[in-house]
Amino acid sequence: MERITQLITDLTEYDAIAEGIRGGKTPVEVTGLSPIHKANLAAALAGQLHRQAVIICADDLACDRMARDLEAFSDRPAVVLPSREFVFHNIESSSREYEHRRISVLRDLAAGKKTVIVSVPALLMATMPPDSMLKATFPINFSGEYDTDELVLKLIQAGYRRCMQVEGEGQFSLRGGILDIFAPGEPNPVRIEFFGTEVDTMSYFDIGSQRRTRSLEQLVCLPNMEALPTLAPGGTEGLLKQIEKIIASKAKKHPDLNKNLRRDAERLSNDGIFPAADKYLPFIYPELATAADYIPTDAMVFVDDFRAVREAARVFQVRMKEDVEALLERGLLYGKNAVYLDTLEQ
Repeated sequence: MERITQLITDLTEYDAIAEGIRGGKTPVEVTGLSPIHKANLAAALAGQLHRQAVIICADDLACDRMARDLEAFSDRPAVVLPSREFVFHNIESSSREYEHRRISVLRDLAAGKKTVIVSVPALLMATMPPDSMLKATFPINFSGEYDTDELVLKLIQAGYRRCMQVEGEGQFSLRGGILDIFAPGEPNPVRIEFFGTEVDTMSYFDIGSQRRTRSLEQLVCLPNMEALPTLAPGGTEGLLKQIEKIIASKAKKHPDLNKNLRRDAERLSNDGIFPAADKYLPFIYPELATAADYIPTDAMVFVDDFRAVREAARVFQVRMKEDVEALLERGLLYGKNAVYLDTLEQ
């Protein structure tokens, strides 16, 4: 623990907080701290008690500020779980930068090795359950033996896009015995060269120059999307049957809904996946899951500013309700299953 961080542990008030947490006497309310001292307290408790810290802030700006403050007090990495916009329209060029960051940080959150700072929207919005994340994640090891056709199938099922040349996260390409993959959470794409079925070389490479840089022993391929049709009950075929069932029962009542559902069903049948898969997130994961489901049971959860967090939750819930109602009217969503966030208990 940094010396500047240890100074707070000499205070009588700090000892009372630490003993309360050790004894399970939570929640503990602490008032009168400035933002920088909140970071100091969280870092000291996490370091002294050897437990993961999860800090809930009102919005992304407050998260970024907390992350900067923590850098002065802790040698443990701190990452921010961002919020994102759900993709409800089939726009091929929509960016998934924040979604990729979310997937990577959710993995870190579950692992318990980093301090994670999360905004209210990022905490409450629906996502893939932890067991689904594990199911869609797979490693590729140096010197391991693999069937490239099976790897390609796994990548497609995990939402990756096949292309001629990798240019961004969530893409892969296969040329002869060379497989390039840019997995979410990785700093650069990885080039894997096979000798038969064995991984002969595996290293990062520069997109611009195509030159290899640093070698690595393992690449963990995280899923490329939070809403993966392949993870629906019964897989992609199961999701397709659910959509077709709605088409059969709602065709005459809502022509726009019927048209949109038919278009999605055709896309799903042909491609197996499409940009607006978020529309069917409640169908894919029948049990609502949020980032809260990734928090380890022994983690310490800090609330930066309770009043601000509670108000942010109220505003976010109102905004999401209005957005969903507008999409329902346009026939872009199906009302019975249009649940995309959890509520914050008062």
